[in-house]
Amino acid sequence: MSITLDPALEAEIARLDSLNLQELRQYWTERLGPVPDHRSADLMRRRIAYALQVRAYGGLKPETKRRLRELHKAFAADPAYTPLPNYGLKPGTMLTREWKGVTHRVGVMDEGFEYKGQRYKSLSEIAGLITGTKWSGPVFFGIREPRR
Repeated sequence: MSITLDPALEAEIARLDSLNLQELRQYWTERLGPVPDHRSADLMRRRIAYALQVRAYGGLKPETKRRLRELHKAFAADPAYTPLPNYGLKPGTMLTREWKGVTHRVGVMDEGFEYKGQRYKSLSEIAGLITGTKWSGPVFFGIREPRR
């Protein structure tokens, strides 16, 4: 998907670089409402630029917001939490691959993958079970192109 940039918006964002913290706070008040208590002009510029872009082009998709909430909750509960990759696949997606005449189906879950009633952390682990050799799971299931 390609977005056509608005030259007026781009100029407005570029103009923010010339404003000091007090001027940025005034800008925020006039255009965005109550001013957050930021003490950094750089952070204010970034927040204003983001808010202007959201107004012009739209914000995050609902599924992205949901995922960010889930990650926030997981990190708050366990700062050492490491999310498992799902390669941008939505939970509930079924991956199908035929190997040596046998069709294999893998379900994408919120955290990991399901194959033959078992949960796995990675597609590569499943590809290894199917083939008996080390494979890139995303390549095996056609999600990624092999490296050249």
